[in-house]
Amino acid sequence: MRVGTSWLHETLQAEFLTIAYFRPANFVARPLLTYALSDVRKIRRGAEYYSGPDRSYFGLLKRNRTAFVEFQQYFQ
Repeated sequence: MRVGTSWLHETLQAEFLTIAYFRPANFVARPLLTYALSDVRKIRRGAEYYSGPDRSYFGLLKRNRTAFVEFQQYFQ
């Protein structure tokens, strides 16, 4: 499931992505916030959270849980 929205004429965007399996119960969640500094520059802040039994697909990725900041610039 992915839910997203924009504010301030698409200057500020928020997104929440989740993928889940129910047998065994495991999931990944990724919140993301994007702010457009200008037409060619954006800054993003987000996280990736993995959960599940150690022998499940997302359980194996638990050590990859992370928070991040990303700067993006387009060249014209």
